Amino acid sequence: MSIRASLQGPQQMGTHHRAKWLIRVTDANGGPGKINPDQWNVTISGPSSHNPKIALAEPGSYSFELSPTAVGHYTIDVFRLGKRVFTEPLEVLSNYVESQALGNPYLSSTEDVVLSMEGKGLEIGGKINEPISFTIYSRFSSGKPANISPGDITVWVRGPSEIQANVSGGGAVYVAEYKASRSGKYTVKVYLNGKEIKSSHVVVTGKASINSRIEGQMRTSTGPYSFDIIGIDENGLHLVSGNENFSVAITGNEDSFTQPTIKDHKNGKFTVQLNLKDSGAAYEFHVMLNDIPLSNSPLVVHT
Repeated sequence: MSIRASLQGPQQMGTHHRAKWLIRVTDANGGPGKINPDQWNVTISGPSSHNPKIALAEPGSYSFELSPTAVGHYTIDVFRLGKRVFTEPLEVLSNYVESQALGNPYLSSTEDVVLSMEGKGLEIGGKINEPISFTIYSRFSSGKPANISPGDITVWVRGPSEIQANVSGGGAVYVAEYKASRSGKYTVKVYLNGKEIKSSHVVVTGKASINSRIEGQMRTSTGPYSFDIIGIDENGLHLVSGNENFSVAITGNEDSFTQPTIKDHKNGKFTVQLNLKDSGAAYEFHVMLNDIPLSNSPLVVHT
């Protein structure tokens, strides 16, 4: 059976605090991998040694926990059927005061920390091979900022491909950024020390194609007139961002209309605006993408 596995969890914590790690497994089709938990084994070596028990957390996810009492540097080794799969470092500090004294500004425990987040990378999506990001804020339950380590936050983006986002920042404000090389629908999951905090759905699209469509009234009165261009990529997905090279040419008496402007709404929708001056006329709007006509162009409008 072909599987893929990833390990999620903190790389720093305080003594006497309990932290959780997750082993996530997917099969060849991207679904939850089905493995007997007994196939996994974990050894944690350092100032003290531990062999935590691994349990099934949910289909495709296996968890183990640690509550160390000794300060120092540890190594986490994860094995499956006796073969080492992961080796991860762990730094254990006695408390927040010692953490500061050692020159580390981050909290050693996220037990009382709440995350909130916003941005297109979490709520909408973006384009393939372009940076997509969102912002994460950390605070205590009291509302005060909590300066946790960026390493405490893990972001996975799963869909046609699987991506671990880069999380950077500090001072209680962090940015998660990722790039997808394949278009499609994705699920974004945000974890704080292995615990899922947020799950959302986004769309990553390619660039606009000539299958983008024109939407507008075919009969109108003279005066202001507008119609929309709905951006669609080569896979039929609606664009969720802008910056596309659409242009419009109009067939008719040049004195009977004003030059059109195209408003980019930055969400895959573009609005063409102009004034029509002649009544009883037929105007043809030829919409092009990189000088190639769209599939349902032209739009013929009668006044």
